[in-house]
Amino acid sequence: LTKLRNGGTGYKVCGATFGGIMLYTYTVGPTIQSELYRMGLAGIAATLFVELACQPIDTLNMKSKVSKNFEIAKFIEKKGVTSLMRGIQPVLYGMALSSFIYFILYKKLKDFTKVKMDKYNIDKTSLSSVFIMSAGASTLANLCAISIYYPYDLVKTRMQIKGKYNYKNVVDAFLKIRKEKTSQYRAQNFFRGLGFYSLTFIGFTTLEFSVYETIMMYLSKSNEDAKESKVALPNEHHESLFEHKEDKKLAHIIVSSAIAGAIGGFFTNPLEFLTVHKQANPKMNFRKMLSKSSPYEIFFKGSLFRTSYYSCQAVMIFILLEKLGVHLDCEL
Repeated sequence: LTKLRNGGTGYKVCGATFGGIMLYTYTVGPTIQSELYRMGLAGIAATLFVELACQPIDTLNMKSKVSKNFEIAKFIEKKGVTSLMRGIQPVLYGMALSSFIYFILYKKLKDFTKVKMDKYNIDKTSLSSVFIMSAGASTLANLCAISIYYPYDLVKTRMQIKGKYNYKNVVDAFLKIRKEKTSQYRAQNFFRGLGFYSLTFIGFTTLEFSVYETIMMYLSKSNEDAKESKVALPNEHHESLFEHKEDKKLAHIIVSSAIAGAIGGFFTNPLEFLTVHKQANPKMNFRKMLSKSSPYEIFFKGSLFRTSYYSCQAVMIFILLEKLGVHLDCEL
């Protein structure tokens, strides 16, 4: 246990876990019979890769929310470039299990809803149906996944903002949080701020997935007439048309995901502002916090970083889900 609390050992274990999951997904994943299980693996691989790539932006987002007059250049000059990767360990551990559960439940709930819509003769391809179906599936899936991920997010945020917390890694953080005397029961220490975080995370993910799927359906419908007209072309054009179709679908994914991520990130920024302060200071009083902070600070502080982070994250994750879906023979 003492060795696991060492910072260097923590990164080695984290790296081995990440590598093992990726290797298993690409080698064993395609041979698994259950499409739901394959979808879960695709979700894990895409989520972990994206979190790893976008962690620096998230660190800047967290720091900007708890710091006055935050400047990127000064922060990097003082703390070093490696400080941008603070908190990546708990993110990878927490997301490994929670994203697996989320994507399995999301797909299962969507498929279930489609069957019910067919039963009652509801057009499941209408934009309103797609939005409601995606929003409902995402919300319910997140309710299960968030209870697993939140303790890891608490550690991640505290590692990013540091301050009075000086966690070496996840094991060290969990042991220290368990000893805190902020709650009557020690287990409660790991869920301080869960209420606001749930609203933030579930609100964002619901907006992201429902807006993304709605825009994708709209773009798909707008191209149906063009696709039908191309079917009658000679055979020699079919290969080039297929490539054009793939390029157009990729463009649709990029546009839809960028808009969805930006919308979700921007509108949930005020909730994240309050959540981060609660995670950093468990004894914080929300009424005092609201009275001390200006409306502009609550609504817009760190919004540029958050919007950029989730826009980039959404583009990467939906492209990866598309590509991994081909490799693993599964579809979101």
